[in-house]
Amino acid sequence: MRHFYVLAGDGGRDDDLSVSDYELGGFDARVLWRGSRLEEPLPSGTRLWASGNPTDYVGNPLSWTITSERLGGILQSIGGESIQVLKAPLLHQTSKTCIPGYVIVNVVRVISALPPNCKPNLQNLALIHSRIPESTHIFRLKESSTTLIISGHLLSAMSGKQFKGVVTIDTHPAG
Repeated sequence: MRHFYVLAGDGGRDDDLSVSDYELGGFDARVLWRGSRLEEPLPSGTRLWASGNPTDYVGNPLSWTITSERLGGILQSIGGESIQVLKAPLLHQTSKTCIPGYVIVNVVRVISALPPNCKPNLQNLALIHSRIPESTHIFRLKESSTTLIISGHLLSAMSGKQFKGVVTIDTHPAG
């Protein structure tokens, strides 16, 4: 039986790198929630002002999936065509210099996997496994567009890497 997990930022540490302000240069932030592949890079005026210690999952008020290149690389290697990796325009809040080593993971596979009349509850999430293709290892939950689900196979690829600021929450089969 396949297992699935919610992938999220820890948010438990105030000193981890997080975005505190942003300029979008006319870009609609919701585009990265919809599961649409971008045909062009983010506009050059897009800036994410951040501060804190390095982490593998960057908290931000836009609900974008911003990760270290290391975590993004694993997500891309297993997720394949289900994701698009974009350069993250992170800048230090005070020095205004570039913070290298981070990407925005745009999950473009969207699946409706919740039972009818069920609201997403991340601490007790039930998924209809038959709606999730065997080859899918990461997807955006249609019923909750900022919720990312990963397969047990992808979680295994992540294990032992000591990612900082990342949590996974177990889900269970519906029914």
